[in-house]
Amino acid sequence: MQARWFAYVPPYLVPRLLDQRASSATQTTKHGQAVVLFADIAGFTPLSEALGQHDSHGTETLTRLLNRCFAPLIDVIERFGGMISTFGGDAITALFPINQPQRTQRVAARAVRCALEMQSLMEQLGAIEIQATKWRLTLKIGIAAGHVLYTTVGDPTKRCVAVVGGSALLRSAEAENQARSGDVIIDYASLDCEQFKRETLDQRFAKVLGLEQSVRAQPIRWPEPITPHPPAQFDAYLHPTIAQQVREGRTAFINERRSVTLLFVNFDAPDYDRDPFAAERLNHYFREVLRIVERYDGYLNKVEIGDKGSSFLVLFGAPVAHENDSDRAAHCALELRALPEFEARIGINTGFVFCGLIGSERRQEYTVIGDTVNLAARLMQQAGQGQILLTEATQETLSSTFLTAPLPAVRVKGRSELVELHELTDLRQTAIRGQEPIYALPMVGRSQELQSVGELLSRIKQGHGQVLGITGEAGMGKSRLVAEIRRIARAQRVAVYSGECLSYGTTISYLLWHNLWRSFFNVDPEWPLDLQMLQLRAQLALIDQDLLDWMPLLASALRLPIPDQSLTKLLDIKSRKMLLESLLVDCLRYRANETPLLLVLEDCHWIDSLSNDLLARITKAIRDVPVLIVLAYRPSAERDQTMWHELRQLEHWHEIELQEFTLDETAELVRLKIKQLLGNRQAPSEQLVSKLTDRAQGNPFYIEELINLVVERQPDLSDPKAVAQLELPDSLHRLIISRIDQLEEATKHTLKVASVIGRLFKANWLWGAYPQLGSAEQVKQQLNTLSRMDLTPLDRDEPELEYLFKHVVTQEVAYQSLPLATRAALHEQVGDYLVETYGVEGAADLLAHHYGMSNNLDKQRNYFRKAGDAAAARYATDVALSYYERCLPLLAAHETIDIFFAMGEIYKHTGRWHEADAIYRRLLNQAQQQQQLSALARVWCEIADVQSSQGLHNDALQSIQPALEYAKQAHDQPTHCKILMRMSWIASYQGQLQQAWQTSHAAVAIAREANDAHSLALALKTHGYMNVLQGQFALAEQLFSEGLALHRQLGQREDEGRMLNVMGEAARHRGDFQHAVELYQQALVIGRELRNPERLIMFLSNLGGALVGLGTYETAIATLNEAFELARSTTWYGIAETYRFRAEAAIGLGYPDEAIRHIIQAHHAARERQQTLELCAALRVLGSALSQLNVPILLPPSLPTTPLNCFEQALSMAEASGSQAEVAAIQLALAEHWQRQQQPTKAQAAWQQAYTIYGQLGMDALQQRVAQWLS
Repeated sequence: MQARWFAYVPPYLVPRLLDQRASSATQTTKHGQAVVLFADIAGFTPLSEALGQHDSHGTETLTRLLNRCFAPLIDVIERFGGMISTFGGDAITALFPINQPQRTQRVAARAVRCALEMQSLMEQLGAIEIQATKWRLTLKIGIAAGHVLYTTVGDPTKRCVAVVGGSALLRSAEAENQARSGDVIIDYASLDCEQFKRETLDQRFAKVLGLEQSVRAQPIRWPEPITPHPPAQFDAYLHPTIAQQVREGRTAFINERRSVTLLFVNFDAPDYDRDPFAAERLNHYFREVLRIVERYDGYLNKVEIGDKGSSFLVLFGAPVAHENDSDRAAHCALELRALPEFEARIGINTGFVFCGLIGSERRQEYTVIGDTVNLAARLMQQAGQGQILLTEATQETLSSTFLTAPLPAVRVKGRSELVELHELTDLRQTAIRGQEPIYALPMVGRSQELQSVGELLSRIKQGHGQVLGITGEAGMGKSRLVAEIRRIARAQRVAVYSGECLSYGTTISYLLWHNLWRSFFNVDPEWPLDLQMLQLRAQLALIDQDLLDWMPLLASALRLPIPDQSLTKLLDIKSRKMLLESLLVDCLRYRANETPLLLVLEDCHWIDSLSNDLLARITKAIRDVPVLIVLAYRPSAERDQTMWHELRQLEHWHEIELQEFTLDETAELVRLKIKQLLGNRQAPSEQLVSKLTDRAQGNPFYIEELINLVVERQPDLSDPKAVAQLELPDSLHRLIISRIDQLEEATKHTLKVASVIGRLFKANWLWGAYPQLGSAEQVKQQLNTLSRMDLTPLDRDEPELEYLFKHVVTQEVAYQSLPLATRAALHEQVGDYLVETYGVEGAADLLAHHYGMSNNLDKQRNYFRKAGDAAAARYATDVALSYYERCLPLLAAHETIDIFFAMGEIYKHTGRWHEADAIYRRLLNQAQQQQQLSALARVWCEIADVQSSQGLHNDALQSIQPALEYAKQAHDQPTHCKILMRMSWIASYQGQLQQAWQTSHAAVAIAREANDAHSLALALKTHGYMNVLQGQFALAEQLFSEGLALHRQLGQREDEGRMLNVMGEAARHRGDFQHAVELYQQALVIGRELRNPERLIMFLSNLGGALVGLGTYETAIATLNEAFELARSTTWYGIAETYRFRAEAAIGLGYPDEAIRHIIQAHHAARERQQTLELCAALRVLGSALSQLNVPILLPPSLPTTPLNCFEQALSMAEASGSQAEVAAIQLALAEHWQRQQQPTKAQAAWQQAYTIYGQLGMDALQQRVAQWLS
C-alpha cells in the first residue's frame, strides 16, 4: 500500500504543513518536555552486506525484511502515544511528549511499556532464514526524559530539515549504549523509577525488568481532516527526486543498492536546553550547510542528536549519482569545515550501501544502511577538530584536484582489521599557463621577418636590450612566427619565458605575467604550497638575500597567497605596486646578466592595466642588458591604448607588421598541409592549389582551415570535376562556421561551451559547469574528435587534461554563434562551477567576468564589488573604478556609500581631481538623503581635501565648515580631529599662520579628549609644524618628541619616519642644517626600508634642501635628482619646494641661468597649488638668480623680471602671511643683492633687519651667520 504523504515527515510538523496561513515551516520552533526512546536493531548491517552480494534481488529482500520489523514496531510506538522523530539507518528515535508536568510519570510508564512490547515483538520477528542461512536480529533500547527542542532549519523554498535536540536525546542514546540485545535501559536520573521493576547497573542507568502496575495504550491522534495531496511546503523536506516520486506514486522504484560517498559531520552544537538562541543559531548554520550541499548536488539526508553527539549526514550518489561524487563530497567537506559557526569533524567513505525508504505506511524515511555508512560515522568520531578523514576507498577515487596526506592505520569499533586513513587538507592550486601550440608543419614564408629577429638576437648578446612588436590581423600567423622565434632563441642558448593575455582577462591583474614569473622563478603550481614558497625564497636569496623581506609583494604577480611580513604590511597600495615593479626589474636584470633572455608576450591587445604598467617599466629598464621582449598583438590595440605610442618612442623599439602570404608561399603551405593530412595517397592538383590560393587571400589560418574543410568532405582531389564542384566559404568566419556545423550536435555543443570558458580550458570544467553535455567519458570522446580536427588540440594530457583553441578566431566564432541568452546562462554556470570547485579566493576577476556576462544581478553585485576591492588593493586603479561603476547601479542607495568613498580615494591618489570632486558630490547626495552625519562629515572633508590639493584653498575652507558641524553633531572625535588638521594645513598654505596654529592646537585638544593615541600623534606633528612656521622652535620640539614617542609606542614605522622628517624641517628652518641632515637621514633610512615612494621623495627633497644650507651643493643635487626621478610617476604636492632647492643649489655653484630654469618650474607648481609661502620662496630665489645673472633674460609673463621686483613681491606676501622667518630670508637675499650692486648701506640695513628677526625667533645659528656678515 502506498504511504500517505504525511508519513514522510515527523508528526509534529504535519499541523504546520496543513496550516495554509503559514508562510514557512521554518518558523516552527518549540521547546517542551518529552520521554525519548532510542531503539537500535542489532545484526542488520552484516545481513545487508550479505544480501547486497547475494543476487539481483538482494535489495528487494532487504527492504522487505527491514520493513517487516519496522512496521509493527512503529505501530506499537504510535499505539502508546509516541511519534517517530527520525530513522538513523537501522535505528529509531521516538518521542513521547509531556504536555503537562503532572503527567510525566504516566508518559514515562507508557514509553517503558512500549519498549517492553517492542522487545517481545522482536523475539518473534528477529529469526530470519535466507537460503539455509539463519540470521538473528535483536533490539537494544534506551529511554530518558527531559527538555526537547523542536525546530526546522533551512530554506522553505529549497530544502528544510526537521531537527530535534536536547539533553533527553543524548541521555537516551547513552542508555542504549549500556544495553545488551533484548535490554531496555532507562536513565533513572531523569525518570521516576519507583513504578518500574529494575536492576540497577550504575549511578545513572538501570535495566527494566517489568512494570509495577498495568499501563493503558493511548494512540497518537492525527489532525483531521488530512488532505490526500501533499501541501506545497511538503517538497522541501525531501530530495526533489523522491518528492516527485511520492507525488506521482512511484515510490516502488526508490529502493536500490548503489555506490555512494557518505560525508558525516560532527559539529559542536549549542546547548539545546539552556541557550535561548539555539534554534536561531542552528538555522543560520544549516542554511549555510544546505547552500554548500546544494552547490555540489549532495543530499542532506538527516540531522541527528544521539550517541554520536550532534551530527549530520550528506549523501553523494543517492538518490542521484554523478561520475565525480567523491570529488563533490571532498569539495563540500572543505567548505563545511570553513564555516565559522561551529567547529566540525568530518569522516568520508565510499562504497555500496542499501538506500531507500524504510518504515511503514504510517511513518517512513529515505535512508542508507550498510558497513560503508558505519565506517564513515566511525571516521567522523575519530577526526579531530577541523580534520577531514578519508578511507582508502574514497582516496583512490579522488581526482588530482585535492591535497591529501596518508595517516597511520587505526582500529575502529566494529572492525577487526586496521583501517587505512588519509587526511584531506586542501585543494591543489591551479594556474593559467602561457601556451605554446605545437605546429606539425615547417615554417612557411616570413624569411625577412626571421632575419630581423636574428639581428635583434645578435644585438642582445652584445648587451643591448631590444623590444619587438609583431602585429597582424587575426589569422595572419603571429603565434606561428612567435613559436619559430622561441625555437631559434632556444637553439642559441637564450632562456625563454612566455606569457599570454586572454580575452576575458582585461581586468585580471598581472594575468599576462603569471606564467612568465612562475617559470622565471621555477615555481610549479602543481607543487604543494609550502614547496612553492620554499622554491621562491631560494630563488630570491640567490639574487639578493635582502629581497626575502619583500617576497610578499610577488603575490599578485605569481598569483600565490604569500602572507604579508612586518615591512610589507605597512605599505599602501600605490607603494606596493611601485615596489613590485622595481623588485621584478631588479630580478630580471640580475638573471639577464647571467644569460640572455627572451620574453614572449602574446595577445597583448587584451592586456590588463597593471600588466601594461609593468611592461612599460621593464621595456625601459632592459636597454643595457641582454633581453629581447617580443609582443604579439592585433592592430586594433593601437586605437584602444596609449602603450603602443609610448613604446614607439623607445630607441630600442622595432615593429613587424605581418602581411598576407604571397601566391608562392600560399601554394607551398597548401601542398604541405594536404600532405600532412593525406600523406602520399592523393597529390593535390594544380587546379585545387590555385582554387585554395585564390580564396585564402594569403591568410595562413584561413588556408589551413580551408584545407581541413576540403579533406573532411573527402572529394577526389585529383579529379578536376570534383575540384571544380567544391564550394568554399568566402570568408574566414563562414569557413569556421561551416566546419563547426559539420560536427555532431553533442560535439558542437561541447565546442561552444568551451568557447565560453576561454581559449585554454580544462576538460572537467566542461562537464562540471554544464553537465548536460553528458558524462566525462562522452565529453572526452567529443574532445578527441575536436582535437583530431585540429580545432582544439590537446595541450596537457591526463590528469590535467587541458585543451587549447588552436586559433583564437575559432573560439571567437564559436562564442559569437551562441544566442545572448544562452551565453549569459553558460557564463553563470561556469562561474558557479568555479566557485564550487576552487572557491572565491584569488579568483574575483575571473568570477566577475563570468557573472558579469550573465543575467544574475545578485552575483554581479557581489563579484563586481569583490573584484573592485581586489583591483584597488593591487593599485589597478582603472580596473577597480570600472568594477565599482558596474556595481553601483545594482546597489540600493544605502549600499553605495562605501563604494563612493573607495572611488574617491582612487581618484585622489591618481591626481584626477575633477573626477574625485564629482564622485564626492554624488556621495554627498546619498549621505544627505540618509542623514548619515559621520558620512557627511567625511564627504565634506574629502571635498575640501580635493579642492586644497588643487590650490583652491578658499573653496576648501568653505567646504570644510559643514564637515566640522556634522562631525560635532555626530560626536565623531577622530573625524573632528582630522578635519581640524586639514583646516590647519589649508591656512598654512594661504600664509595664515596664526589661524593655522590655533586650529592645530584645537586638534591636539580634541585628540587628547578622545584618548586616541594615533590621532593625537598626527595632531602633535601638525601643531608642531605650525609652531615651526611661526618660529616657536622650542615648543615645536616638545610636540614632536611627544608625537615621536607615541608613533614608536604604536609601532607605526612609517609615521615615525614622517615625524623625524618634520623634526628635520624644524632644524632646517632655524638654520641648524647639520642636525637637519642627521634627522632627514634617519627618516630616509625608514623610507628606504619601507620603499614608500612618496615618503622617499619628501625625505630626499628635504635632505637636499638641508645640504644646500650646508653648502654641499653637488651632494644636494644628486639627492634632489633622485627625488625628481621618483616624482615622475606621482602627483606629489611638495614638488615646488624640490625645484626651489635645486635652483638654490645651482645658485650656490654659480649657475644662475640653470637656477632660473628650475625656479620657473617651482613658481608654476606653487601657483597651481596656491601655496603662498612657497610662492614667496620661489620669488626670493628668482630674485637672487636674476641678481647674480645681471643680464636680461626672457621670463614667463607671470614672473617679475628684475631682482627688486621679485624681492618686493615676495616681501609683501611674506609679511601678509605673518611668516617672519621668510621675511628674514628675503632680507638676506636683498642684502646680497645690494652688496653685488655695491650699495653697502642698503646691504647693511637689510642684514640688520634679518639679524633682528632671527634673534626674536630664537634662530641662533642663522643669527650668528648674519652677525659675521654685519662685522
